[in-house]
Amino acid sequence: MGIKRLSSSIAEVLPLKKKKVSHKLNGKRHRAPELANPSKRTRHLEFQGVPLKFDQPIGQGGFGQVFLERVKDVTYAVKRTDKESFNPLESRKFNHPNVMHVYETLKDEKNVFIVSELYDENLESKFQDRNMTEDEAKEFASQLLEALNYLNFQEGISHCDIKPANVCYSSTDGKFKLIDFGLSQGIHSIRPGSGTPVFMSPESKDINRRLCTPAVDYWSLGKTIIYLMSKQFSIQHLQVSEECLEFLRKLLKEDPETRLSGEEALVHPWIAGSSSSLWNQFWNWIKSLFN
Repeated sequence: MGIKRLSSSIAEVLPLKKKKVSHKLNGKRHRAPELANPSKRTRHLEFQGVPLKFDQPIGQGGFGQVFLERVKDVTYAVKRTDKESFNPLESRKFNHPNVMHVYETLKDEKNVFIVSELYDENLESKFQDRNMTEDEAKEFASQLLEALNYLNFQEGISHCDIKPANVCYSSTDGKFKLIDFGLSQGIHSIRPGSGTPVFMSPESKDINRRLCTPAVDYWSLGKTIIYLMSKQFSIQHLQVSEECLEFLRKLLKEDPETRLSGEEALVHPWIAGSSSSLWNQFWNWIKSLFN
């Protein structure tokens, strides 16, 4: 249980709990901060010139608490994390349609506050009562692969905690959004032990391993797809096309060196037909030149 992280996703709506949970981050054990009642010293914090109230808590996880804040007729999510547990990558302002948008990072004496866009429910909640269809899974996988490629090659980071609770759907633009970068690491310094055990790759669980690669995220993506389609973690429970099964088998290669990379996954036949795939968009553009 040492490496298990209770999600504190920006848009994850969970019942507030008082139970203390210990976690392991980069080899160090931390105790979840008690954040049930905002201290008076946070009351002076402002966003866009408007004082934040911290009077609408909507969720709490292992590393923070999330509040709703209404500022100038727009509702935002504000995640509060104590400075000891804060990962600076959480506050990075990413520029990708499938990655959460951070507006501002505020601080007081003990805590860090991340003001972000508020999305609809996460996928753990959205698909609680039904399984994701194969077409939905294809669209989801395509968009997450675009996000991961962006993070790996343009931002130089790996998410390290891909799971249904860390992806939201936005009805505003019809996009899936990767959220909660509390365990993210630079692609050249990924240490094992970060993530949620049932979604973690074999190498992530190997405490004797010195470093991992961004391949950890592609294993987790494969497990996430299987779970959303079946509420199980084994591929044998799926009733899907052979192309889908082949895609998942290649994401779940035990050896990270032979696992599908982001570029390879995007051109796999199962993904290349997705309407949001950049490869598919490029191919459609080529075909239009000859029409």
